[in-house]
Amino acid sequence: MTSLLSKENTDNLISAPMAGFTNSPLRKMFAENGAYRIFSEMVHVREILNLNLWEIPIFLENYNYTIQLFGSIDDDFIEAISKILDFADNFDINCGCPVKKVIKAKGGAFWLKDIDKLIKKVDQISRKFKGKVSIKIRVGFDKPELLDLISNLNDTEVEYITIHMRTATMLFKGEPLYELYEQVSHFPKPMIVNGNITSPMIAKKLFEKYKPSGLMIGRAAIENPAIFKEISFYLKEGRLCTENKLNKIDFLISYFENMLDYVNSYPFFNLIPEPLKEKALSKYDNSKNEADRKKFLKKTIVESRKIAFNIIKGYPEAYLIKQNILSLENLEDVKNFIQQSKIESHKSKVRK
Repeated sequence: MTSLLSKENTDNLISAPMAGFTNSPLRKMFAENGAYRIFSEMVHVREILNLNLWEIPIFLENYNYTIQLFGSIDDDFIEAISKILDFADNFDINCGCPVKKVIKAKGGAFWLKDIDKLIKKVDQISRKFKGKVSIKIRVGFDKPELLDLISNLNDTEVEYITIHMRTATMLFKGEPLYELYEQVSHFPKPMIVNGNITSPMIAKKLFEKYKPSGLMIGRAAIENPAIFKEISFYLKEGRLCTENKLNKIDFLISYFENMLDYVNSYPFFNLIPEPLKEKALSKYDNSKNEADRKKFLKKTIVESRKIAFNIIKGYPEAYLIKQNILSLENLEDVKNFIQQSKIESHKSKVRK
């Protein structure tokens, strides 16, 4: 199995690249809760080429980390990856995003419309960066063409292939077409299955029936960051994990603690690899520091609310917590409020 996946554990669990739904503090929670490999949200190759890297915080994360790139088939992926080689050990080409504006820009799943062009481009990129490139696809654009895709991708140098088991036109609706995996399971390249993996039971069924090299977990991890750990436990023990199980309030507190660490690290120079640190410091405009920081804080507060609301979904007192999070402008105040809510909830249970 490729060195980018775990050789000791063939049941690789990977967090999905959910643009607009994850950020660095949440991805850190995925890593802490059993995800073997962490995907960044997708980033456009032109953004990489046009900005200083320290202006894009996703390049400054530290675990088994995959940076996912997207763009049109004519964009210069090789130049973009060359620029960020020091920031991750794996670079994934997004050929599966079905979002309308991405398709309109000829990125993501648009590539699936011309398989010959897709294969030629991916072959070129993967041969340039042997051992570092992977790809994420769907089973086809508007109809299943998985066998054609996988048979051709096996002739490239991609290290592994992640398959969302729907067509692009299905978006995220309808049952995934898991049965199509049987057409391609004999190919030698490691393959990761993605799509509607929402419980340990579903994960076990997929591993036992189709024997993929791993599973990629998406939306289920936003509401329950411990799903990776819970799946691993279920696969090994054959029962659901109930010991030391955290509730949504614990996750929320952990998320805001990570968020505070993240904000306090701004502008992230301590996270930049040494060869680039001196260059970054020399180019940074200190006169803009305070204005940039305020802008960054405002963005992270808005981002944090969205993620917090996803984590708290389904919790009995979710509405009250949401209202308070909306009224607070300081991340420390939000964390303190949530901790106090946990204390009050515990007292209430004791009184009963």
